[in-house]
Amino acid sequence: MFPFGSMLSKDLTHMRTLPSRLLALASFALAAPFFLSAQTAETAYFQGTMLPSNETPSITGFDTSGLGTLVAHVVRDTSGKIVSGSVDFWIDYKYPQALTATGLHIHNGVAGVAGPVTINTGLNAANPYVDSTGV
Repeated sequence: MFPFGSMLSKDLTHMRTLPSRLLALASFALAAPFFLSAQTAETAYFQGTMLPSNETPSITGFDTSGLGTLVAHVVRDTSGKIVSGSVDFWIDYKYPQALTATGLHIHNGVAGVAGPVTINTGLNAANPYVDSTGV
């Protein structure tokens, strides 16, 4: 039961006494540190231009481009440690024909080196994204 129910109930308004109000205020004061020290949520946005020349190895002779936006949602505990999170990918692209995308992920490493995948969308040959017309 909500601990302040008697204070909020219209039926019991005439029955409220000073001790019950003090008890409710004391309950709130004891609970406040718990709420003030709760987890925090953050959202960060990252954006980059996607070009065939940015691939490793580079893809040549193909006229396509895209703008990728990654939205990271992070939850931290009271010490600042990340305890959970999720990532959304938003891709706006220009592709001259029908498209079957079989990969979309983020690598950890320097430009020009295909480092290990650190954030994967789950897009693969068994689970492709298909656009029958291109854009």
